[in-house]
Amino acid sequence: MKLLIAIVLTIWVANLQESPILEKAKKNLVGSSQKEWVFERVEYYLSDGQRCAEGVTYSFSESGDVIISECINEKLTKTTRNWSLELEEPKDVIVSIGDESFYLIFYKNEDDESIEHMILRNIKDFKPVENIDKIFTYIID
Repeated sequence: MKLLIAIVLTIWVANLQESPILEKAKKNLVGSSQKEWVFERVEYYLSDGQRCAEGVTYSFSESGDVIISECINEKLTKTTRNWSLELEEPKDVIVSIGDESFYLIFYKNEDDESIEHMILRNIKDFKPVENIDKIFTYIID
C-alpha cells in the first residue's frame, strides 16, 4: 500500500512540474511578464487618430490572459480571453486561447535577431485540411 501511495505521489508531483519545452514556450510567449504580438499592425486614420483602418494584436500576459485588440468598423475593440499551454508528445506545444487551440511555433528572423515570429497553426481533425497559419511578429526593444 505504501508503495502505491509513493508511486501516485511521484506521478502527481511530476505532473505539477512544467516540462522544459513548456517553460521555454511560455518564456517566448510572454517574455518576463507580457508581450504584444502583431498579426496586422494597427493603423489609425490621420484625420483624428481615434478611428483605426486595420490591425490585430495579441498581448499575452504571464497571468494567463490574452488581450486581443482588433480593428472592427474603424474602432479598436479589445477582448480578453484565457490562454494555457499543453505538451503533445513528443514536443509539439499547443496553446489554447478561449475555446480555440493551435499548434504554437516560434522562430527568429534570419536577417535580424531582434525580430521574433510566432505561428498559431490550426489543429486538423484527421481530415485533409490545409494548414492555416496566423503569423505574428514581436520586435525586441
